[in-house]
Amino acid sequence: MLIMRLATTPMYAGSILLAAAITLGQTVFPAWFVVFTPIVTNFLGLVWMRVPQPARCILFGGWSNLVFTIMFTAMLICLLA
Repeated sequence: MLIMRLATTPMYAGSILLAAAITLGQTVFPAWFVVFTPIVTNFLGLVWMRVPQPARCILFGGWSNLVFTIMFTAMLICLLA
């Protein structure tokens, strides 16, 4: 349990710093882009707990990977557009 907390604490701190930098205009991304940051999209993982069982295991188990895939894909699209 301690190892898991040591691993996730920097991730959440970095996500909060990224969200703050985006909303304060310190990045090239517009302010609305904060919805694609992991601090916001991780809360959608709570929605997956309401999905029926066969899909819940797949969605909830891989959601942390999908969060970063969504964020980096949105960053790429935003920078190329």
